[in-house]
Amino acid sequence: MATLVTLGTTAAPLDAAALDAKEAKLFDILRSLGEVIVAYSGGTDSAYLAWAAARTLGDKAV
Repeated sequence: MATLVTLGTTAAPLDAAALDAKEAKLFDILRSLGEVIVAYSGGTDSAYLAWAAARTLGDKAV
């Protein structure tokens, strides 16, 4: 188990295996696209997507 995250008024444990599976699915989706352009706003979501795209697609991710 990983760190606790507060969702509303309850705390739920993170399931590392589930998170790894979701990340693997994202990598699969990115690979299936072949190349992508990520609109980077500077927030957490777009920063993570830009990182995942660069890691998965290399120079085919902008």
